[in-house]
Amino acid sequence: MNKKTAIIINSYNMSEWTDNLVEHIHHTVKVPYELIVVDNGSDIVEPSRYTNYWIPENVQMTKGFMQGVRFADSMDEDFFAYWLIITSVNFYDMYKNEDYLKIDPLELLLKVLVDDPKTYAVQPAFTFNEGSAWKAHHEPRGGRKPRRLWALEP
Repeated sequence: MNKKTAIIINSYNMSEWTDNLVEHIHHTVKVPYELIVVDNGSDIVEPSRYTNYWIPENVQMTKGFMQGVRFADSMDEDFFAYWLIITSVNFYDMYKNEDYLKIDPLELLLKVLVDDPKTYAVQPAFTFNEGSAWKAHHEPRGGRKPRRLWALEP
């Protein structure tokens, strides 16, 4: 894969988490990428030192990601894909051991897109633990209707 992937992190008042996440990405991702850190109007703490796109006031997660995508598109780069990451994702909890330092999570996601050209979106699971809170979001609740789940932040 020679084309870059735009990695877009949407951060709101979580500069320390964002800094740690960016450093983890720099250490683990080996495929070509362009990192875009969107500060979504942080008003309690200073933005991440990696911020390269700042929104003056919080526009919520989806709109913040879409502004990050527009910013990426303005770079005149022909990106193969866009990887949207919430600031609070914790790769260590996904792997539960030191293997997380060796795994390139983006390479695994891109492999799915390359191997199957009909696939247009890939979303990693946040946990492999069936007994976790993640499972509760998929189980029926009163009225037998499943919960609507747009994003989950640990």
